[in-house]
Amino acid sequence: MKARRRPGARRRWPLVAGLLALALAAGRPAAAQDDAGEAAVAFRPFLLVSAQAYAARDTFEAAFGQSLQALVGGGLSIVSRRFFVDLSASRFRKTGERAFRSGGETFRLGIPLTVAITPLELAFGYRFRPSRRIVPFAGAGLGSYRYEETSGESDPEGNVDARHIGYLAVGGAEFLAARWLRVALDAHYTRVPGILGAGGISQQAGEDDLGGTAVRLRVIVGP
Repeated sequence: MKARRRPGARRRWPLVAGLLALALAAGRPAAAQDDAGEAAVAFRPFLLVSAQAYAARDTFEAAFGQSLQALVGGGLSIVSRRFFVDLSASRFRKTGERAFRSGGETFRLGIPLTVAITPLELAFGYRFRPSRRIVPFAGAGLGSYRYEETSGESDPEGNVDARHIGYLAVGGAEFLAARWLRVALDAHYTRVPGILGAGGISQQAGEDDLGGTAVRLRVIVGP
């Protein structure tokens, strides 16, 4: 593709697994109660599925046939009546082919290429609360994005393991499905400059942004 390599980058996937385990083990969320008995602060685990159209369109189309890819993950949402903080982790992993561009055309080389992307994201935002059943929200934040690239080539020097900071914006709405279950649908925009573009198809296409625009579905356990 190819990302900017960071030699000796430590593996942080166990941190992602730990975050998901913590969120899922939370079970029925804890909540601080106000004087009226209503939850003032609630801690709510969630699962998420995301369909993201990557900004590096030519790079992803060359490797995988399309720029729209799926991520899955989970996290923890801390909410009050008007504000929220979301901590989430997600994962994309897929095997395609290495490719190169010449004369405006893309040629696939038949060499397997496996790419894994692990976003760890923190978002802050506002809940508009027009009703208990529907809660629109909007927010922004930042994340740490790990990019791993391996191929069938015998030379391990061609592999990549890099991590960069990126920025995000999110907006959508929560819908009450049951007393302790909500479903959220949102649009999620990320910008992660500088992680691609060091070589390969991403350099030839002039693409260095690993971000993009996604539609996310979250299943939330909480009030």
